[in-house]
Amino acid sequence: GDERHHRVQQRQEPLECRERWERGVPLVVGVAIMGILGAVAAPSMSELLASQRAKAAASDVFTALLRTRSEAIKRNRQVTLAPKTAGSWAGGWTIAQAVTANHMLLDHGAVAGGTITGPASVAYLPNGRISGAAVPSFDIQVSGSTRRSCISVDLSGRPFQQPAACPAPWLLSAPNTS
Repeated sequence: GDERHHRVQQRQEPLECRERWERGVPLVVGVAIMGILGAVAAPSMSELLASQRAKAAASDVFTALLRTRSEAIKRNRQVTLAPKTAGSWAGGWTIAQAVTANHMLLDHGAVAGGTITGPASVAYLPNGRISGAAVPSFDIQVSGSTRRSCISVDLSGRPFQQPAACPAPWLLSAPNTS
C-alpha cells in the first residue's frame, strides 16, 4: 500500500509543477501585453485630457460672452467682458457694469496651460450689440493639445464657435459702409 501511494505521489509532483508553469506563463504574457498597451495609450490619453481642457476653455469664453450680452440687455446698461490683467485672457476675466466697474458680475480664474488671444475687452450695449465696429474674436489653445478653437462675435452681438484657429484679424473686421 505504501509503495503504491509513493508512486502516485511521484506522479503528482511533476504534474503540479507543469500546472503551475501552464498557469504562470499566460499570466506573465498577459501582464506584459497590458504594460505595452498602457505605454502606447499613455500619450493618446494625455492628448485627450489636453483636448478636453481646450474644449472647456473655449466653452468658458463662449459662456462669458453670452452672459455679458444677457446682463447688458437685462440691466439696460453697457456691460464689459475684460481680462483681469490687460492683454492676458488666459489669466482670467471679469464681467462688470460700465457704471460700477467695481461691481463684478463674474470673476473667472486663470486657464491652466492655456493661450487665449483676444481683444482688449468686449463691451455690450443695452440692445445686446457690441460696442465699436471691430468684430471681436478669441483664439484658444491649450498646451499639449493640437485642438484650437475660435470664438467670434458677429455685429449683432451673438457669439459663435469654430473648432479651428481664427482667421486673420483683417478678415473679421466690419464691412465698410461708407
